[in-house]
Amino acid sequence: MKVSRPLASLVSLFLLASCGGGGGHGGSGPTAPPQGNTIIAAVTLADLSGAGLLNATVSLDGKKIGEMDWSTLPSGCGAGCIVQAAAQDVSSGTHTLTVTAVKLAGGHGTYAVFGLVVVTPPSGTPRQIDLPQQQVTLQAGSTVQYPITI
Repeated sequence: MKVSRPLASLVSLFLLASCGGGGGHGGSGPTAPPQGNTIIAAVTLADLSGAGLLNATVSLDGKKIGEMDWSTLPSGCGAGCIVQAAAQDVSSGTHTLTVTAVKLAGGHGTYAVFGLVVVTPPSGTPRQIDLPQQQVTLQAGSTVQYPITI
């Protein structure tokens, strides 16, 4: 099953709109601009077998930057399970983005995994890195890795 790219573009626009502004400091004054790149990632795990994903994470170079928990749903996430992630002050160069299926409702399942990363340099124009679709069989603890160059 091939999942459409318009969904990935829609997720990108949603992330850019929902993560902007404010600085998160409750009006405590200006903050120093980031010294490195800011990244926002959206990874979709499309369940092709009905295994039901309960928890998944996204890590950058081994550091968790995003997590989604669907364990409150009766059978977990059973369709397009989207994990959002973000990191600041990311150095330019080659990195590894890792998607981990932490827990599944069933023992294992087949997934189409794909997504995108939006990279915003400290003083520049954002650019998008597509994470190509991989069809994989996942069980608890399984990972899918994407090398990305920022």
